[in-house]
Amino acid sequence: MKIALFWFRRDLRLNDNTALNAALKSGFK
Repeated sequence: MKIALFWFRRDLRLNDNTALNAALKSGFK
């Protein structure tokens, strides 16, 4: 099983966070 890890550094803006969107779209758990 592959796992995607995302580290929130300074803020939790979900709408314009391109790195988080890419991690979510990758299909990993």
